[in-house]
Amino acid sequence: MLDMAIEAWEFDPSCDLGDVVKLAMERLAPPSFSGQVLSTRGDSLTLQILDGEPTGDPRSLYYVGGHGAFLLARREEWPPVPGSVRKRTLLTLLAFPQPRTGACDPALR
Repeated sequence: MLDMAIEAWEFDPSCDLGDVVKLAMERLAPPSFSGQVLSTRGDSLTLQILDGEPTGDPRSLYYVGGHGAFLLARREEWPPVPGSVRKRTLLTLLAFPQPRTGACDPALR
């Protein structure tokens, strides 16, 4: 599955998670971009953008087809490969919402 292009949607950070999931899963909005999954580790996913261009807004909410909702952890831009003019964009995304840790829960202090 790591070698297939997948669709992704980028949403304004003020969007409700339920609305984001519905819009993407029911394809009520067109995908913002497509990418190839380069790696997954724990709650993170790294995509190389193949078509379209994410804004890079650090507050955006993303929905990645077959994977769920994410927040932007890191955006990297690399020079084009020889013979191409398109720069290479990599996104590292973190699953949303992030699990709560005991240190953040006031009831456990």
